[in-house]
Amino acid sequence: MTVAREPATGQAAQAHAIEASSPAEAAPLRRHLLPPSDGSRYRQLTLALGAGGDLSLTAHEMGASPEAAWGADDHEVSLSLPSEAVARLAFALLAEQLKGRADGFERLRALCERHGVDHRLACWT
Repeated sequence: MTVAREPATGQAAQAHAIEASSPAEAAPLRRHLLPPSDGSRYRQLTLALGAGGDLSLTAHEMGASPEAAWGADDHEVSLSLPSEAVARLAFALLAEQLKGRADGFERLRALCERHGVDHRLACWT
């Protein structure tokens, strides 16, 4: 059995190294998932991974709206997952994405490498 550790590369490696340098002070990892707003309405969808492994998704929308009582509105909602649930969610999402794909192994490995996720590759011959 051969076991090799796959190091992170590129920008993902730099971001991972910065985050790993001070785990006690690590700020949540955040990704904004929507493009910039069109000007009349502000829309933001933000995914955040907390230092303790918890996950949250926040949607925020505000601005001019014909449906709003005063011509403008502000709506914010969030969904939070405790760290114990994040692994189960990752499993479910990966199972959905990889089901029936002959290239599933390569896709998961590429995803790990692209995002600087530590992983271990084992090969038996």
